[in-house]
Amino acid sequence: MDKGVFWNHVNPLQERLFKFAYSMLKNREDAQDSVHDVLEKLWYKRNHLRWEENLNAFAMRTMKNHCIDTLRKRKQLLNVDAEDTTIQADIPNENFDMVELIKTRIGLLPLEQRMVIELKDIQGYSYQEIGEIMEMPIPTLRVYLGRARKFVIKTIENER
Repeated sequence: MDKGVFWNHVNPLQERLFKFAYSMLKNREDAQDSVHDVLEKLWYKRNHLRWEENLNAFAMRTMKNHCIDTLRKRKQLLNVDAEDTTIQADIPNENFDMVELIKTRIGLLPLEQRMVIELKDIQGYSYQEIGEIMEMPIPTLRVYLGRARKFVIKTIENER
C-alpha cells in the first residue's frame, strides 16, 4: 500500500485517537506522541491489515494498549476504590462548571471504567465498537459503564 492510500484511511482517525489518548494520559504532549507512535505502528503493519474491516476499532485498541503501557511506565495506573474515596471539591459554587466537575470525577475512575465511559459517553462509540477496542464482552462493558456512571453521579450528588 502506498503512502497516499494509507493516509486516506488513517487521517480521519487522528482526532479521535488524540482525544482518547488525552483522556487517558492527561497530557497533551504525551497524547500527541502516542498518536504518532500508533500511526507509526499502523504504517508498519499496513500490508498485513484488512482495510475493509473495522480499522477504527483496531486503531483505537492499539491506542488503548499504548496508553496503558505509557501509564505503566509512568507508574500512574491507579485503582481507585469508589467506596474508600473521599473527594474534595475545589471549584467555588459561584464558578461551578459542571463539565469540568464531571471530567474531574471521570479522572478518578479505575482505568477500564474511565476508558469505557470516555468511549461511550464522550466519543459516542457503540457497545459493539467498544467491545472490539477493549477486547471485552458487551455485558462486562455495560457493568463497567454502569459503575462508572453511578460513581460520577454519586460523587457529584455528595457535594451538593
